[in-house]
Amino acid sequence: MTSSSETPQIIIPYYSVAAFDWDGTLGLSEMRNRDAIETVSKAAGVTIKKDDWKTLAGKAEETIYEKLIGMYPNHGLEDMFFCYDTDPKVALKKSANQFAGACQALYGMKLSMVKPNDPIVEAFNMISDQGIHVGVVSNSKDWSVHASMDHTSFPVHKLAVTITKDAVERAKKKTKPAADPWLMALDKINEDNKERYGDGYTPITIDKVLIVGDTHTDAKSAIAAGADMIQLTDDCDPMTEKEVMQEFLKYHKEGTPRMNYSFCKASEIPELIRNVFESGKRVEPSYPSLKCA
Repeated sequence: MTSSSETPQIIIPYYSVAAFDWDGTLGLSEMRNRDAIETVSKAAGVTIKKDDWKTLAGKAEETIYEKLIGMYPNHGLEDMFFCYDTDPKVALKKSANQFAGACQALYGMKLSMVKPNDPIVEAFNMISDQGIHVGVVSNSKDWSVHASMDHTSFPVHKLAVTITKDAVERAKKKTKPAADPWLMALDKINEDNKERYGDGYTPITIDKVLIVGDTHTDAKSAIAAGADMIQLTDDCDPMTEKEVMQEFLKYHKEGTPRMNYSFCKASEIPELIRNVFESGKRVEPSYPSLKCA
């Protein structure tokens, strides 16, 4: 029995920020997106196979177009979206933009397919209610993310920051799998906090950020940033131990990784998040050999 004179132990969460991907993570929009992309591609003569999404998942539509014409050359995509320019790179970029526009038009028409990912939204609310900064970082455009949030009645008032593809491009940065979008989110939170608390504010560092996403694109960008990561594996297999280490060594010095990579099903997220934030510890890596020191 605890005596009335004892002071209850207060556990301070390790993480100061939790940043979530949108498509396929907080919002079940990935099937809508894939359906639209497959519809546009098929109209041009390319039938995307299920295994192709191992390469395409999580990428921007323009990048998907470039991947597809490499995977399926002379199947019709180049003809349907052909844009002439004396510079082949500019021509490719224009064609990719045309493809992206066609896909996004279908996104709007198929908005009813988007559903909230209830276990992840539960974890989001759990973290936010503890006073932890929460944000959304997406490779999708402004209108698509906000339309999906509105359609699913997502609690946008709890968001400390939202970074979309448009925001990244306006800042002349690179979209995921680059680290830039997550770092932009952290910078915005630090800027807002400094304005709120003054010059004495100590900025949050990337090791205090937990990223939740669903694709290898999310995982690679988290690894590039050096932030701890939980990947949902409902629709995308986890990265292998070798792949995680290879990605880490692209951006960081050889040695013990400074980020923990974990993966699980969406249904397991609420309990995992509760345990992490109630213990004050970092998320445990799914590959013990890659655990942070």
